[in-house]
Amino acid sequence: TLNRGETFGLVGESGSGKTTLARAMLGLLPTSEGLMAFEGEPLTGPRGFIPLRRKVAMMFQDATASLSPRMTVGALLAEPFHIHRQPLPDPDAMAVALLARVGLPAAIARRFPHELSGGQARRVGVARALALNPALVIADEPTAGLDVSVQGEVLNLMTALKADLGLSLMI
Repeated sequence: TLNRGETFGLVGESGSGKTTLARAMLGLLPTSEGLMAFEGEPLTGPRGFIPLRRKVAMMFQDATASLSPRMTVGALLAEPFHIHRQPLPDPDAMAVALLARVGLPAAIARRFPHELSGGQARRVGVARALALNPALVIADEPTAGLDVSVQGEVLNLMTALKADLGLSLMI
């Protein structure tokens, strides 16, 4: 059980199924048995995950690979709005606000993913996950591949966001 504002740490050896579970929770992989629910609504079965997708966001393990190399950071931050057919009156202002929330300057919005450091790409991943104001963020190894000091910065950022926004986190 993961309640509003809590963090659930999923721990296991490499290959134990942590990423598979996260992907199944998002409906990216089928499940063969068991039950997963979020806010009382099943994530699997005939209704599927579609009604809950706006409430749950994913941060993938490889931050840079999860960002399209053909899009600027600003376009990547606007993409969830387009996918979920949500109105977005001022994409530039939204991108600047999300970047500021994760501690990045507005100029990052004009860059492409290959122009970012590992820590910047991870923060963009956090910003993208926050775009639709989710209730739950599933973070697949959010500090993988980062220097120890940057790992601490990312974890501190996620802790602060959890407190500020009342997020639930599965890490």
